[in-house]
Amino acid sequence: MLPLSGRQAFSKVLDSGVRRNRGPLTIIINPNDLQAVRVGLVVGRRIGGAVARNRARRRIRHALAALELAVGFDYVVIARPGAVEVAFQEMVEGLRTAVAYGAQGAGR
Repeated sequence: MLPLSGRQAFSKVLDSGVRRNRGPLTIIINPNDLQAVRVGLVVGRRIGGAVARNRARRRIRHALAALELAVGFDYVVIARPGAVEVAFQEMVEGLRTAVAYGAQGAGR
């Protein structure tokens, strides 16, 4: 799992990707031309202070590591308020269903 970095890469996924909402998370999936999985996280100040935002990032990364993400896609996960309080297993299941539906809609 590689980090998705750079304004152009994020913009491409946000503009043309398939968007799925599950609980306090939104996942956007877009095919890429690489044989790799790239993941970007968006955790804004609405989540809370720095400690809460970092905790949300760690929990999302850990949940994504528990999933089998399809190679050849870029994933952007946007956290909304409540991402820190949601049960971890609920977060994993929400991401799992979002990834499954998103990959079908993204065309592969």
